[in-house]
Amino acid sequence: MSADESWDEDWDGDYEETIFGMPVRTFRISVAAVLAVLLLLAASLVSTSFGLYSGVGSVTIAANYDGFGPLDEELKFKVYLTSPTLGRLATDSGSYAVSYDHEVRTHGSFSYSKAGIGTVTIPVTDFFVANGEYTLTVSAGDASDSVSMDISRNADYAIGIVNFFGGTFDDSRYTESFASDPQVTLSFTNSAGPGGELVFPVANGYFDIFYFENSDYNNKDSCDGDCDDNYEDNKWDGCYWNSAVTGCSPSGGRSSSDWNDEDNLVQRFFFNVSGDSYSWNLQDEGVQYGNGIDYTIPLDKETLRQHEQVDFTIVIHFTNTFAEANCGNIENTDCDRELDRDEKDGRSDWEWFALEGK
Repeated sequence: MSADESWDEDWDGDYEETIFGMPVRTFRISVAAVLAVLLLLAASLVSTSFGLYSGVGSVTIAANYDGFGPLDEELKFKVYLTSPTLGRLATDSGSYAVSYDHEVRTHGSFSYSKAGIGTVTIPVTDFFVANGEYTLTVSAGDASDSVSMDISRNADYAIGIVNFFGGTFDDSRYTESFASDPQVTLSFTNSAGPGGELVFPVANGYFDIFYFENSDYNNKDSCDGDCDDNYEDNKWDGCYWNSAVTGCSPSGGRSSSDWNDEDNLVQRFFFNVSGDSYSWNLQDEGVQYGNGIDYTIPLDKETLRQHEQVDFTIVIHFTNTFAEANCGNIENTDCDRELDRDEKDGRSDWEWFALEGK
């Protein structure tokens, strides 16, 4: 055997193939382990049911609070949960709480699917105390999320929108555009005085129709040339019928006090409103019912005509009752101190109107 052949035999016996200095078998095992870890990491990032341990990575509220409507009876929202990094989503339930004025008013628990989606529904009567900002908080594991929203269920002011003003209600200018009888439509807002946002409260109250003997046509059978020009020229204009407007209002003005007493009372209507339904009745008469949110109440033109050639106005009084029925079940709430039980008021719009004789 030559020296070269001997060296070849020795070299073949000692040689082992390597990759990056590692034996091929060891390198392949290492690559497989790394790939397995990467796959586990990827799986834990895209799946809530696969991971090395259970827990909750994040909680997100996807609520309908942006579109929370004035007639909604429930606060309904979805909750999205994710698993922790390298973990799987825990199957425990989550919890929620609704707070107002730094106090929790209701709380509870909710379940969610393996995909990490839960739905929570809370009746507004379970937490509503008064108009204002409410904070919703949901928690699961060590994760939580909160959102705030303004909720108004109480009214602070009422407007009685009248469908006629001056002139004879039976003439074509009314009958072509309005109902066959004079009407008043009650409208409620969440701030005192005109200009607030509309609310549809649960409330009860009454409104009084008063008359005032306008010196422009007082004790006259007609206004044919014998009345103040302000009436004939402006009886179809709002400036004549709103007290604060000067220039075209009655030349003799309207008193701010001597019409709102029993001597000048024409009629009293009682009413109840509750969301999209309502009822009303004249004093000592039967109750009538209506549906919808326009709260329209017909008036008796013949009764109004008993006081011909005078101005009329409507004064509204009401009390909110939305939170009364369930207040005892609202957490951390002093019903006597926190509920809004003050009597509110309102006025017809335009403030004054007239109904000439036939």
